[in-house]
Amino acid sequence: MISFFLILNFPNTFLESNIDIRARIANSESDSLEALYREWNSLRQYIAKAYNLTTEGRKKVGIDLDSLEKKAYGLERKMGRLSVKLPSSFQQKTPLDYEHLKKNLKSDEVFIDFVAWTYYHPIYGVGEKSYSALVIRPDDDYPQWVYLTNESTLQKVLKGEVELNGSNYITDKVEAEYLYELIWLPIEDLVLDMKHLYLSPSSLLNKVAFGALLTDYDQGKRLIEDKQIHYFSTLRDFFYTKQEVKKGEETADIVLVGGIDFGNTEKDSTSTQNQSRGHYGAFSYLEGTKKEVDSIQHQFEHYCWDIQKLEDKNASEEQIKQLGGENAPKILHVATHGFFIDNKNKSVKAQNKLETQTHPLMRSGIALSGANNAWLGKKELDAHTDDGILTAYEVSNMDLHQTNLVVLSACETGRGDIDNTEGVMGLQRAFKIAGVDQMIISLWKVPDKQTYELMTFFYDNYLRGDTAHQAFQKAQQKMNKKYENPYYWAAFVLIE
Repeated sequence: MISFFLILNFPNTFLESNIDIRARIANSESDSLEALYREWNSLRQYIAKAYNLTTEGRKKVGIDLDSLEKKAYGLERKMGRLSVKLPSSFQQKTPLDYEHLKKNLKSDEVFIDFVAWTYYHPIYGVGEKSYSALVIRPDDDYPQWVYLTNESTLQKVLKGEVELNGSNYITDKVEAEYLYELIWLPIEDLVLDMKHLYLSPSSLLNKVAFGALLTDYDQGKRLIEDKQIHYFSTLRDFFYTKQEVKKGEETADIVLVGGIDFGNTEKDSTSTQNQSRGHYGAFSYLEGTKKEVDSIQHQFEHYCWDIQKLEDKNASEEQIKQLGGENAPKILHVATHGFFIDNKNKSVKAQNKLETQTHPLMRSGIALSGANNAWLGKKELDAHTDDGILTAYEVSNMDLHQTNLVVLSACETGRGDIDNTEGVMGLQRAFKIAGVDQMIISLWKVPDKQTYELMTFFYDNYLRGDTAHQAFQKAQQKMNKKYENPYYWAAFVLIE
């Protein structure tokens, strides 16, 4: 059980410690500590802008990134030392064990922790990475360890992008059945009687939309039709989410971002049917996002919510960054283009400087007003100017502890570099660091029209009293009945 103890307690501790320090400072009454935090946060924002410059550009203005990073690290350590004496929710999180988890599972609930691991042989050395499922059921004396497959086999199924007319596990039933046989069939008997599935994917499995798994090839039946699927970054997230008191409901406000003017493009609503929220070439105007936020606005007005809408040129990076702290809304909905640039893939011409970034949080983000000027290299940037491209690194500097839900109605917002102990290092990690409870993110480029439909269904359920999870699952189930191809709805997942 030692290995299980490590799996349970080691992942995500870096994330938890960062969130905890920020929470303690926010709740403290120490003027000196708050001043130190403001200095650190200001420096981090400056570093984020410095990352956007080329090496030559930084040299030209005398910016030394290594020196700035060391200074920020020094301030962070000082904050950590000064905040040690403050109340700490993280320090109270004692190490978990199997009995802790079992007590938090009802009779129809199961937790499945997908583990990526590498076997080490004393003679032959390190073997190939493999994947197993750690299945935790409330009535079992021990967790069930089930081998699934190896990395090379899984890569063959998940290679390439999910595209409407491509060969992938979403649009091709043969590929779908093969993936089901690899990662779900081995554990299917263990979860047959379970209604609620709590999943924690690992490594390549973060690319899988489990709700779309084809469980019955002949009838075209998918996992989402019979199961309630919950996503968590780690086992620890699941346990502490069940334990912690939810944020107060005293405020009911939402910020809507959409219909953005990215600059250097024409507003053309004639191609809305086929538009996707992707990052190829210039960021095109998305007519569907205008309709999306207008529709959501009308939905929330009926329930007397406070609404702030940022659109056209007002949907700026500066405006988004001002939403932190006391200005943080209960819900933040952003409908725009998203991007993730793999540093191993040099095929994307735009934003060449992002391709070369070593920091994973600098290679994913969302596009805001005027983004094309920087994206296409038409504007000379400096370390003091917002460029319309909000990177995950910049998001991680925000304070969104009062925000219950962030909806990233954009493509590829769930992607990022994979870290086996800290999860996906992209926008989802950045918003978690910023303090957000729940997020709806996407795994591939999403059609504009169907995204609008899904989000409208989701908020209609939510405003009628469903939890975010209930509302989201119902919306996807409705889309599943309307569209046989899961490409149109399965990209979005709710991370709790």
